[in-house]
Parts: sequence; C-alpha cells; structure tokens
Amino acid sequence: MVAVIGEMDVEYEPDIELALEATPLTLRLVLDLTRLEFADSTLLNVLIRAHRRRDLRILGPMPAQLRELMRVTGTLGYFHVCDSLEEACAP
Repeated sequence: MVAVIGEMDVEYEPDIELALEATPLTLRLVLDLTRLEFADSTLLNVLIRAHRRRDLRILGPMPAQLRELMRVTGTLGYFHVCDSLEEACAP
C-alpha cells in the first residue's frame, strides 16, 4: 500500500512515481488517498499510468476536489475506488 498525504502536484510527481515503481507489478497496488488534501491533474495522470500497468485500487474517500476532477474528465469510472482496506484487498 502507498499512502499519499497532504498535497499532490507536479512538485511531488517524482516522489509518488518512485513509490509506485517500488511495488512489484505482479502485486495489486492499493493507493491510500484518505489523507490527501489537494491534488491536481498531475495525480490524475499518475493514476491513469499506474492503472494501465497494474492492478490498482484506490482507498478512499478521496477529496471532493479530486473526485470532481475525475468526474469532469470522465475518468471516475475508470478506477476501482474502495471504501475500506478489506474491500481494496479482496479478490
């Protein structure tokens, strides 16, 4: 599991990419966004790239601002957003 805490914008993109790449591609990645306060399209792009490469689950709730960004861009349904860690880890 990788947790994103605080704000996520272009300044932190290399950090999150490094954290995501440290997880083997054969394992499911659970991305914990429950303590995310702000994210721009940079995180959305990271999520799309990660989803294309691996089994990705997002642990929410996500900030309303990120959920709205996903809704507006039509990508909200693209991701498996889970309400609990148990749900995110279920087969």
